[in-house]
Amino acid sequence: MRAVATFLTLAFLLPNEIFAASHGSAEAIEATIRRLDLAEANAVLRADFDAVEKLWAQDMVVNNPFNKVVKASAGPVRTSALTYSSFVRNIESIQNVRTSVN
Repeated sequence: MRAVATFLTLAFLLPNEIFAASHGSAEAIEATIRRLDLAEANAVLRADFDAVEKLWAQDMVVNNPFNKVVKASAGPVRTSALTYSSFVRNIESIQNVRTSVN
């Protein structure tokens, strides 16, 4: 479940910043993704919703620990029904898949 949440988070974190990094090396792209992932995790742990809103897309959905798929902005973390004292993320793989939008 954490892998799905991590994937969804990374898929929607600051697309503009990731797009800008796409013109750099694979190492630069991975560093950007890891930095954004860490910033998002720290913001969630601190319940810093101003920072979270800057990192999450407006229409981002998450699979929360209650096994419910919800809009991130209305999920249990945002409503303080769920708080984290800690959690561990393990990024197993980062793949740069280039796509184009018509």
